[in-house]
Amino acid sequence: MNQIQIPSGTRDLFPEDCVKKETLRQKIFQVFESYGFRQIETPLLEFYSTYQNTYTSLKEETMYKFVDENGQILALRTDMTLPIARVCVSKYANVAPPLRFSYCSNVYKVRQAFAGKRNEVTDCGVELIGLDSSSDLEVLCCALDVMETWGVSDYILEIGNSDFYKLAVSQAGISAEDAAVLADLIDRKAIPETAEKLKGMDLSEEIRAFFLKLPLMNGKTASQEAE
Repeated sequence: MNQIQIPSGTRDLFPEDCVKKETLRQKIFQVFESYGFRQIETPLLEFYSTYQNTYTSLKEETMYKFVDENGQILALRTDMTLPIARVCVSKYANVAPPLRFSYCSNVYKVRQAFAGKRNEVTDCGVELIGLDSSSDLEVLCCALDVMETWGVSDYILEIGNSDFYKLAVSQAGISAEDAAVLADLIDRKAIPETAEKLKGMDLSEEIRAFFLKLPLMNGKTASQEAE
């Protein structure tokens, strides 16, 4: 008898796994609540058009899509940022900022089978909306407190700044379409694909080398190295 399979990139959680996951989840939310973030839940399904209208370079091949009884295309959420943004626009448009939301929900993205990543993951985080960039420090402190609550000392905190990337592509004269594709490759640290993409672009060798090295820049000297 053949073993009954489950979809690629997914897994079953057994009772002992569920206990561990729920324990971690409760610890995370305790930290989130101490910072004033309130838990929010959104539907697993979103209209595909919501993603189309939000992202200029949407990779639909990475999304799970369905058709409902009215013929409209639905999609499993790929992250929690877009659903929360939708809630803010539709339900909190007249509420004075800042808005503080926290979440811990499953998200779905189709990945290559050999990439070693799961298609279904639990995404936990916060969204702090309506404050200036100085509030980034609060979110970083919240993240550090979560790791401290877990008792973990060996971890890496990744910090991204989209303004830095936007400035770089602007100075390099890269189009918005190419910049969106390149950003996705760099974010995924897909080095071979990034190199192939850069090879087909009209850029100097110096600029190609810079963008190819971006995914590898980390540590205390990253800012100086990038500059």
